[in-house]
Amino acid sequence: MSKLDVAQICFISSLLSGMEKAGIHLAKIESLCGLDKFDTSNLENYIPLSVMYAFFDQLARKEGIIDPHVTFSGDIRLTSLDGWGDMVAHVPDVLSAMTMAVKHQNVVLTNETMSLDVQGNKAIFTLQFTDAVVKGQAQMDVVNVMVVLNGLRLALGDNWDPLEIHFQSEREPCLDGLLQPGSTTKIRCKQKSSAIVFPTKFLGASMLGFRNEKSDISTIATPCSLQSKVEVVMDSITQTPSIDTFSQVFDISTRTLQRRLAEEGSDFTSVLERWRFKKATTLLEEPRVLIKEISERLHYNDVSNFERAFKRWTNTTPGEYRNL
Repeated sequence: MSKLDVAQICFISSLLSGMEKAGIHLAKIESLCGLDKFDTSNLENYIPLSVMYAFFDQLARKEGIIDPHVTFSGDIRLTSLDGWGDMVAHVPDVLSAMTMAVKHQNVVLTNETMSLDVQGNKAIFTLQFTDAVVKGQAQMDVVNVMVVLNGLRLALGDNWDPLEIHFQSEREPCLDGLLQPGSTTKIRCKQKSSAIVFPTKFLGASMLGFRNEKSDISTIATPCSLQSKVEVVMDSITQTPSIDTFSQVFDISTRTLQRRLAEEGSDFTSVLERWRFKKATTLLEEPRVLIKEISERLHYNDVSNFERAFKRWTNTTPGEYRNL
């Protein structure tokens, strides 16, 4: 597994909501998988992919939920993937949606590749996890396929089923909630990539259509470099960012993290400084956010430390900057 990949909170946010409604003891699972170290209230925040895999693994171990797509089928939707999923849904047709998804394939999961292949009267939309097989990945694979399947159903109807569904995982999942009763869809497991196979003619089927000027996916940043992945996790982590903390949450050695950052011509201290600077200037644009609160969000021990750092960056104090 590439332990330096990240995943957006929105991928499991609907599951978390469904678990709360079902009365499942979330705190215990979050503690066991490490999710409690992150702010999950902002759906655009990212967490290490290893934490998300651990979430699915602990859900199976502690709650016996091996097929979360069955238990929470009503909560797994394309539009639940916050900005990205909403934008992909609000395009003219299925072809446009799949083209957009492929072009911006790493917004939600940075370990995933997508492609659309048309072979005569069959269209094949593939989703492939590029990392090694680990515990929790099989459940995540099925949820990922279900998100795409339910996206297609926005255009083709709630009762529509594809010709075939392929899974990378070895175990065939429970089909309840995934397919309609009596469905003739062929299921293939242990495939190189997961995929949904459907008639080519449906590529022209209407999606939800453009809703407003916000339907511009180019405004969503994709964390590609390790530096950017570390930065997006800084947005969500609730602990004070340090090289040791990040080595722990990414489940790698400190030396490996330092070496990988050095390969990009950076180091952890520089990434932290850059993140704090960008975050500070953004938060200072919001008049209602107190400077003390900004200092706390940036994990400074006290306001004076933040003010000294800000003056070093901009040659002015936070208060003066806000009044310019």
